[in-house]
Amino acid sequence: MNGARGKRRFLLALCALAALLFGALGVWQVELPCQTLDLIERVDARVHAPSGPIPPRSSWPRINAKSDEYRHVLVRGRFLHDRETLVDALTERGAGFWVITPLRAAEGPILINRGFVPRGRASPSSREAGQVAGEVTVTGLLRLTEPGGRFLRPNDPAGNRWYSRDVAAIARARGLPGAAPFFIDADASANPGGLPVGGLTSYRLRKRLLDVALVIMTSPVTVPLTILGALLVRITMGAPVLFVQSRTGVSGQPFRMYKLRTMRPLAPSEALQATSAGDVRITRVGAWLRRFRIDELPQLLNVLKADMS
Repeated sequence: MNGARGKRRFLLALCALAALLFGALGVWQVELPCQTLDLIERVDARVHAPSGPIPPRSSWPRINAKSDEYRHVLVRGRFLHDRETLVDALTERGAGFWVITPLRAAEGPILINRGFVPRGRASPSSREAGQVAGEVTVTGLLRLTEPGGRFLRPNDPAGNRWYSRDVAAIARARGLPGAAPFFIDADASANPGGLPVGGLTSYRLRKRLLDVALVIMTSPVTVPLTILGALLVRITMGAPVLFVQSRTGVSGQPFRMYKLRTMRPLAPSEALQATSAGDVRITRVGAWLRRFRIDELPQLLNVLKADMS
């Protein structure tokens, strides 16, 4: 009797939780798409606007993502090629490096992401034609710093290993006091010799905005299905609800991928066995989730986090 009463209370609690989640989802569905569309329109307008001067030095402490990131800017100066920094990159052109070169401008030193080079052309001596001398004009997109590094791969200034475009850390390592707190992603204007290859920011930005937009547009269906699937897993198999696996993402970095659990608790000897058709470890609910691929819906969280595309 007590067992039946406890189960009934548990189910009522789950129903109440589901009602709260659906209520929150309703509010989220009204607010978030508007915010996202506003962001997309704002960024798109900046990217395609005519280039203008960089913000004056007096405004640098107030530069922020909402007002300034992806602004189309123009700056003049001379490259300091002897203080170049290579930052690990994985792009649609393959693995390689971003070439970050300080520009000595009238406003002060500004880090320029001149573009991508493959690993085999990392040495400046292999792309001497691109080491432009004299005054140059750079147009591109204003970007905010990327402090610290990447997941499980922190920047190592002492070892000259860089995994993110951390403006303050690079400026310190290269002896650039008073450097701008932002960097500029150079546009696709060709460099002598063809390297570095600029203009990749717009491609990556469009792809990222498309990912976010698709997740949001499908969420009225995917979020309730994910909640339903999680409840079924919790009721029939208990905790944990999620299966977490280490994967390599679009940036080449490891991340934790999420799926709804579809198998009964595994013994250590079973954990590494590959899944096969009719696998007895898969529960009836798990088979249903797999059939309609509902078990994969939590991966949309990975898409929002930019782990996957």
